[in-house]
Amino acid sequence: TKRAHAHPNVEMELVNMLRQYGWLPLAKTNGPPRVLVQSFERDSLERLRVIAPELPRVLLAAPMEVASLGRKGLISYAQAVDAYGVGVHSLSCTPWNVSAWHEAGLKIHVYTLNSSWQFYVMEQLGIDGVFTDHPQRLLQFLERVSP
Repeated sequence: TKRAHAHPNVEMELVNMLRQYGWLPLAKTNGPPRVLVQSFERDSLERLRVIAPELPRVLLAAPMEVASLGRKGLISYAQAVDAYGVGVHSLSCTPWNVSAWHEAGLKIHVYTLNSSWQFYVMEQLGIDGVFTDHPQRLLQFLERVSP
């Protein structure tokens, strides 16, 4: 949700739309969820937790927020809304941050990667998902490295 504070009930509208189009309830799978929601706003994620607790939530955090909260602080923030994961800028993905977030059971989605070298570095760090402005580049990278 983007700017959820300026759009009352956007969370309910989103959940209703997901239900209307058959995306909720989520099918049980062993793989990653087909749908997840993310926001920079903890209040929005908390409303989503109450409305649709089965819907995985990702807490987005800007680099300055990660720096001010620290590794453990971001974990606490994410756990407070029962987050599935955190979405962070690539600059925040140090080996020690990634390790701590994974140890806390959080998936890590990184933004915004647009070059093969960025995909490679984040793959080496073991991140779980990426945001990109150039999906074709990512697909080409994945074809290159797949077995």
